[in-house]
Amino acid sequence: TIYEKDGRVRYISPSVEPILGYTQEELIGINDISNVHIDSVDTFRAMFEELLENPEERTTKQFEYKQKDGQTVWLEATGTNLLQDTAIQGIVINSRNITERRRAEKEERMRSQMQALSENSPDLIKRVNSEGVFFYINPIIEVLTGQNPSQFLNKSIHDIHMDKSVKGAWIDIFTEVSLKGQKVSTEMDFPTVDGEMRIMQVNAIPEMGENNVLESVLLVSHDITE
Repeated sequence: TIYEKDGRVRYISPSVEPILGYTQEELIGINDISNVHIDSVDTFRAMFEELLENPEERTTKQFEYKQKDGQTVWLEATGTNLLQDTAIQGIVINSRNITERRRAEKEERMRSQMQALSENSPDLIKRVNSEGVFFYINPIIEVLTGQNPSQFLNKSIHDIHMDKSVKGAWIDIFTEVSLKGQKVSTEMDFPTVDGEMRIMQVNAIPEMGENNVLESVLLVSHDITE
């Protein structure tokens, strides 16, 4: 996009249509800050202010922009002040759609936060895939059973070395969640490595993927003995 100094669009490339849904004609001649999401207006304005105040420097900003259909996308825009360039005489903004990247980064942050919470939780937290194979179990398992988390990873519930009653209860809970596709809550006895019998409240939550197909099951066991 090439902007005039006052923020009006002088030119925008044809790629605007597949990215934002507008035709070139719909945006040329207007100040398209009206299409910027209200939460991103200050960022959009700041981009132009920085380019005008420091014409020798490029600036890159991320902001939300409303598509023609009303949906919003995240754009990463790099601006260059070419007002003094006799061939351009405008502010050039190169934008690209980073919506998926932002979504992936947000999911990764959430996963990291959840991982940190899980690692330090007194609850026993397990994740098994739709085949019943462990791909996560937090460190509290070693306190309860004496077994390192690595002894569970990539193993089926059926193949782990556990007290038969515990393994049987986990299999039953996993099977019920898989069949119902709904959260299951129950209580179970849990003999520990030090000989104590603990009572666990277990919440098993289905995690669905595309087309509402079960991807994994999250099992959280909370000690309610006291």
